Amino acid sequence: TTFAGAITAPDVITAGALLHEGDTDTLVHFSAADTIQLKTHGSSRLLINNAGVNLENGYLNSNGNRIILGDSSGATDDRLVLGNTNDLQLFHDASDSYIQNQTGVFYIQNTGDLRIRVDDTDAAIHCVRNGAVELYHNNIKRLETSSVGVSIPQDLDVNGHTNLDNVSIAGVTTASGNINMGGGNLIFGDSGGDSDDKLVFGAGSDLK
Repeated sequence: TTFAGAITAPDVITAGALLHEGDTDTLVHFSAADTIQLKTHGSSRLLINNAGVNLENGYLNSNGNRIILGDSSGATDDRLVLGNTNDLQLFHDASDSYIQNQTGVFYIQNTGDLRIRVDDTDAAIHCVRNGAVELYHNNIKRLETSSVGVSIPQDLDVNGHTNLDNVSIAGVTTASGNINMGGGNLIFGDSGGDSDDKLVFGAGSDLK
């Protein structure tokens, strides 16, 4: 039956679909019990049933608007969930924000540098593309990797036993405890002057 103009009725009952006039590919389809499908170009775009809302044959475009999820109080509400078995979840509870991965390896990939900051501006970790990894304390760089090893721009405090092999030290080394050679030798090269290759004793360099 075809009607022209507006129709006012308390209920519209159909056994099939509501079609757009002149375009049978655009319709609201009641395809099964408790099921509504919105179709364009003959394909289902949105399916609504008792389980929720399914996006089909297309993508969701927010068109400049926001998609808002509230504070999550559990695994079944207010979370962005990725994966067939809820593998990755992003959510915020009333206090903190979480990224939870339940399976496999968690990768963070970027084609350029990767930077982790705290308090919006304080550097914590800088991963330079094809370069160094830098660690910061209170926004001050304390450790940096390089192609030949690791650089520590300031003091290295070691609390406990440390085994070192083939260590080169440039500058002054101060020991507040014993230096145990462990059966090895303490070797000095040929001295070329008053300031090199000497064993010095006394606060005023009294014995050399």
